[in-house]
Amino acid sequence: MNNTHNLSQNIILKKSTICIVLCTFPDFESAQSSIKYLLKNKLAACITQLSGATSFYYWNNTLTKKKEVQILIKSNLMLKNHIFTAIKNLHPYDIPELIVLSTDSIEKNYKRWIKKNIAY
Repeated sequence: MNNTHNLSQNIILKKSTICIVLCTFPDFESAQSSIKYLLKNKLAACITQLSGATSFYYWNNTLTKKKEVQILIKSNLMLKNHIFTAIKNLHPYDIPELIVLSTDSIEKNYKRWIKKNIAY
């Protein structure tokens, strides 16, 4: 019974957990394509696009510096796998940045608005 109770608590927690998914894109056009898809399919309530980001990383043993477009996807943790799948299918990178930040501290009216504007 304890495992069932813990599973139920995890499901309830995920349903109420607002998250932000971070993802970078090489250009405005590819970011816009994913943004439109995620919003149209109610996988996000709001997406903030931050142009002018510069990323530094090693790729194929070479230090790389690249201008990118960063997006912040505001959604629900229950939609994480759907968001990841959509971005992987639309993204031009072999390995897109997909980082989830979950929050337990969010203004109640904004949280309600997010929940109202997504699929769950």
